[in-house]
Amino acid sequence: MIDQPRAGERALRWRLPRRMLAALAVTAALLAVGCTSQDDPAPEVPPLDSPLADCAELTIPPAQAPEAPPAATGDPRPLPELTLTCLTGGEPFHLAELRGPAVVNVWATWCRPCLTELPVMQRYADQYAGQVHVVGVATRSDPAAAVELARELELRFPSLHDYHEELFGKLGLFAMPSTLLIDHTGQLRYVYQQVPFQDEHELAELVEQHLGVASGRVEG
Repeated sequence: MIDQPRAGERALRWRLPRRMLAALAVTAALLAVGCTSQDDPAPEVPPLDSPLADCAELTIPPAQAPEAPPAATGDPRPLPELTLTCLTGGEPFHLAELRGPAVVNVWATWCRPCLTELPVMQRYADQYAGQVHVVGVATRSDPAAAVELARELELRFPSLHDYHEELFGKLGLFAMPSTLLIDHTGQLRYVYQQVPFQDEHELAELVEQHLGVASGRVEG
């Protein structure tokens, strides 16, 4: 079982009713909409004028990454054997080949809390470039719409396309957005599904705890 937040670890978040309600609303929306059928063909990802980075380098640990994570948290497990497509034009990417440390953010174009959290992910990616991979997984979203949203939000980190919510289903996720922390061997170390991150420093502290990447509080 993947380590979940301990009681009180994020107590401050849960004392904020509006943010709490936002997370619950997303979960309710997911249940109401339901999953896409595997018989519903995924839209092809054509070559796109995408601001997002290519996915090819995600199979190699970041150049400045720590050699090994801290003592294992929870019960690390491998990522599912899934082949998703890169949102730079549909190149296949085998998720099990991802090597961290990596932060994988599962998001969707229709998810309002995701729109708040995605810029936080980009700021974190900028501050920890070379130390941590940041990867998006656009879920149950039209690829062209996902790329357009990335352009509007000025996102640049690589993102994959998962039209049929396969990653969401195989990991038993229950909220959108969800954040996965992946170690240098490609093992899933931690799943975060609480209130969306409001700033990159919160995320940095979690990554330091579970992946051993030292956080530095950068103002601005």
